[in-house]
Parts: sequence; structure tokens; C-alpha cells
Amino acid sequence: MEISMKLKCIKAAVVGLIFSASCLLNVANAGLIHSYEFSGNASDGTGSANGTVYGATLTTDRHGNLNSAYNFDGNDAIVANFVSPSTTTFAMWATWNGNEVDMLFNSGPNGQGPDLFFYSNKISWNTWDSASNPFGLISNTNINDGEFHHYAVVNDAGKAVTTLYIDGSIFGTAAYKYRSNNEFTIGAASSGGGYGWHGKIDDVQIFDTSLDLVGVQSLMASNEVPEPSTLAIFALGMIGLASRRLKKKP
Repeated sequence: MEISMKLKCIKAAVVGLIFSASCLLNVANAGLIHSYEFSGNASDGTGSANGTVYGATLTTDRHGNLNSAYNFDGNDAIVANFVSPSTTTFAMWATWNGNEVDMLFNSGPNGQGPDLFFYSNKISWNTWDSASNPFGLISNTNINDGEFHHYAVVNDAGKAVTTLYIDGSIFGTAAYKYRSNNEFTIGAASSGGGYGWHGKIDDVQIFDTSLDLVGVQSLMASNEVPEPSTLAIFALGMIGLASRRLKKKP
């Protein structure tokens, strides 16, 4: 009887854990229109705008998984064809080697921006204006430490402001800028290159909503949570192990 009750408690706890993980993922993914996990390829896991890879090579992600992120050497790009809404949240994980003429992504036509540009000790929401619309100074960060950092750019048409979050904290704001375009470029200005990124990029997500601070932090947390199906398989194994151990007790 006692063993049966303990197993019921374990099962209830596991079900609660799976439910909580599922809820977190559902909340964090609200408004998600395109996603690129880069698990072996540049397919769009949410929409139908698969990416075309120009030179970037598969590498390990922040968890050490092989072929689960892309490495960019300054001459590469990944291009997907979709129109970014006037209000958009662009989020991704990336490493960076400190080269200060780099573009993490470009959402505008023909490489004209707006784009997230790292130049002259500034991170800017750039439209080919010599980075005159900065979020803040690179020297106030530790983003060139070789580790993955989370970037979220919230381009909010309603508030006419663009906000950059780094690792779940507000880094700064810049003037709102938007150009309608059907090409989204990761790691460069365009498919032809230019201002190429030096580092790894992973888990690119595009939302048609403006995430706030809590939303960005929830998104970061959800990126670290296993899928409910994976968690369920793990949980079944743990229940089986617990059952065997409890039955062996005198």
C-alpha cells in the first residue's frame, strides 16, 4: 500500500512537470510565425519559409549538440523569404568574436536594413546611416567572450520604438524603423554577403508580436526546456526506475 502511494505521488509530480513545461512553451511561442532550430538544416519549423544556406557550416550548439547551430566566418549567409510584419520580435542565440563590422541579421530589402549592426563600439538598429541609431555601447557588454548570448529585437510600430534585449535584460532602445521586404537574412546584409557575422547562430525565432521583458525572459527559459514529448520519455524511465527501487525495499 505504501509503495503504491509513493508511486502515485511520483507519477503526479512527473505529470505536473510535463504540464508546466508544456504551458511554458505554449506561452513563449504565442505569436511565433517562423523558427529555425538549425538541427541539421535551415528548415522553418513553424512556417513554410525554409532558409537557403550560403556557405555557413553546421556546428555544435550551446548544449554541445553536434550539427545543431551554424557557424559564420564573415562570408556566409542564410536567407529566408518572408515579409516581416511592421511589429516584429526577432530573437536568436549567437556567439561573436568581437569583429566590429558585423551584421547579426537584416530584415530590409537589398541589404538596406533595418538590421542589427555591430560597428564602432555600437550595437545599432541600422538603415545604412553609419550606425547613427544605436541601442548602446558594445564596451558595456561581455558579448565577445566566445559564449552564446540571447538577442531579442522588438520592433514595435504601435509605440514607435525598437528595444534590444541581451540575455533577458533591456540593453537599450532606438528609433523605430521598418521597411517592407520579402527577404530575411541571417548573418549578413544579403545573400551576396557583406558585413558578415563572425561566430555561431542558433534558434532563430520570429514573432508577429512585441514581446515585453517578461515575454523575452519566458522565451529564453523556454529555449532551455526540453520538448514535452522528450520530457515524457525521460519521465517514464524515471517512473520505471523508481518503481523497481521501491519494490526492492524490504
